[in-house]
Amino acid sequence: MVTLQEFIALTDNNRNLKLIEGDSNEPIFVGFSFLLTDYEPGLWERVKGYIVQRFVCTEEIRRKDWKEARLTPPLQPYQTADYEFTDMRMTLYYEVHIKKGESPERRNDGMDGL
Repeated sequence: MVTLQEFIALTDNNRNLKLIEGDSNEPIFVGFSFLLTDYEPGLWERVKGYIVQRFVCTEEIRRKDWKEARLTPPLQPYQTADYEFTDMRMTLYYEVHIKKGESPERRNDGMDGL
């Protein structure tokens, strides 16, 4: 098991992060990971010790002009068949599901640094 702080230390700080707490599917933070650690100190202090339950790379595909077209973002891949890719924008997120818990115990198997 790894804490959110340990996970963030392993990733590039310029990655899009979608942070989801507990069983909720609603993100508590969406943005570049450095924004969480550097510009959201209250939230970061609260969640940095939380346990990472799951990590998934997810994509979000939407029309570049979704607001002007009065579309509900984001479009799902099956909804984009009528559009050329030049009309679309894809964003890749590190989706990290976390839960409050005690710091994981360190294993004594030589894998402590991982």
